[in-house]
Amino acid sequence: MEILDQTICVNLDVHIWQGRRSLKAADLENIGLPPEELASLGSKKVADPNDLKVFQKLKRKAERACSKQSVRFLKGYATSLDVATELEKQLLSIQREFEQAKVDFLSQYDLNVSKWIDQFPEWKEKLEIAIVPKGIVKERFAFDFQLYQVKPSQENVSGLNKVASGLGAQLFREIAKEATELNERSLIGQDKVSRKVVTGSINNLLSKLDTLEYMNSKCRPLINTVNTLLKGLPATGPFEGIHLIAVKSVVELLSDEEKMMQVNPTLAPGHGGEQLQVQQKTAPPEQASIPIVKAIPKSPVITLNLNLSRCTA
Repeated sequence: MEILDQTICVNLDVHIWQGRRSLKAADLENIGLPPEELASLGSKKVADPNDLKVFQKLKRKAERACSKQSVRFLKGYATSLDVATELEKQLLSIQREFEQAKVDFLSQYDLNVSKWIDQFPEWKEKLEIAIVPKGIVKERFAFDFQLYQVKPSQENVSGLNKVASGLGAQLFREIAKEATELNERSLIGQDKVSRKVVTGSINNLLSKLDTLEYMNSKCRPLINTVNTLLKGLPATGPFEGIHLIAVKSVVELLSDEEKMMQVNPTLAPGHGGEQLQVQQKTAPPEQASIPIVKAIPKSPVITLNLNLSRCTA
C-alpha cells in the first residue's frame, strides 16, 4: 500500500446549467423547424450559449490543473501528497472565479434572456413559456471538489492493491497521449519549431513525471534520459536542424509507453547546458490572494475504506 500512502485523490464535482429545454412536437406547430442557432439535438436554447461559455471554460481550467499533476483514478484524479496543498489552492481559486461568474450571470439573467428571445420573433411566445425561473437556474450551477485518501477495507486488500499498482502504467499512458498530441500539433512536417511552445510542453510532461515518480520506478531514469538527449540545446531562438532532431527524438520517446519502460535505469543525469532539466521538488511559491465573493470552507481531507471485491448473487 506504499503508493496509496503517498497519494491524495481529487474529485471534481462541477455542474453547469445548459440553458436548454426539450423541443416538443407542439413547438413546431404552424412554425416549422427552428433556426439552427436556436435548437439542436431535440432541444431548444432558452438562453444565449455565449453567456454560458465562461462556466465551461472554468471547468476545463480545473480539469487541466488536476491533469497537469495527476493521473486519472477512481473516476477522479490521483496525485502526490507533496503537491496536494498547492493543487487545493488552485482549485479554490477557480471555485471563487466560478462563484463570481454565477453571480454575474444571474444578475443579468432576466435582461439577457429577453435579448435572446427577441432575436427570434417567430418563436418568442414558445420561448417565453419555456423560460426557467432564476431561482431554479441558480441551483443548477455548482463547483465543488473533495480531497481524500483511500485505504482498503480489512476484508479485501488485494482488490485495491491491484488498482493502485496500475497507477504507474496509467501515468505513462497519459504522458504518451500528451506527447502524441504535441507531436501532431507542433512537430509533424515542420523544419523549424518555436522553442517556447515545445519546451513549455516538454517541461510540463517532465514536471508531471517528477511529481508522480513514486508511482513508477522508470520516471527518474526517463527524466535523466530526456535531459541527456536535449543537452546543449540553444537558449534562444527556434529549434531547427540537429536541435530539432533531438527534440523530435524526445517527443517520439515520450509518445511510446513501451520505449519509456525500456530506458536505462542507471543513466546518470546530464550536467550543464540542458534547458529542460527538471529540478528536484521544491515548495511552490505562494499565489497572490484573490478576492472572495463569499467564504468557502476549506475542503477536508477524508479517508475512505473501500471493499473492491466483486459482489455475487
